[in-house]
Amino acid sequence: MLREIGDVIQVAYVVDDLDEAISQWSALGAGPFFVIRRIQYVEQTYRDVPSDAEVSAAFGYLGNIQIELLRPLDRSPSSFNDFRERHGSGVQHLGILSKNLAEDSKKLKARGYSEIQRMVSTTGVETVLFEVSNIEGTVIELIDATPAVLEGFAQMKAASDGWDATHTSIIEIQ
Repeated sequence: MLREIGDVIQVAYVVDDLDEAISQWSALGAGPFFVIRRIQYVEQTYRDVPSDAEVSAAFGYLGNIQIELLRPLDRSPSSFNDFRERHGSGVQHLGILSKNLAEDSKKLKARGYSEIQRMVSTTGVETVLFEVSNIEGTVIELIDATPAVLEGFAQMKAASDGWDATHTSIIEIQ
């Protein structure tokens, strides 16, 4: 069913320490990591209620898979805090690029998946997270495949292709 929407391009982990997680993933050959500390949102809902949850994130590639590391910064309601409370740290969601976010969201809802979180960043990146009832703890994230998102991911991937994985590399994004 998910393949009708697109391929999984991202595996996202909730972590307790962002810099330590970057170091651990870099030792495995992932990177460099593009880090956004305190992502700013113009809109955010959690279970259809406005939310102001704060999170920092890092994005790096291991081969063709994007690794996203998420560090919740407060206890505000969010799918990331839900995961952390139930499971600690670990794989929280699988990310899929969506060419039509509204239609793909309808497809997931028609299959019984529940929308749990929606976020729109100040840069215009929109994502929607869905609970998958038959796979405990796993969430599906639809990422709006806008030209800016695709270009940003392509730049991150290109940086990883020529990256010297013998050291941790962090690129801070404002």
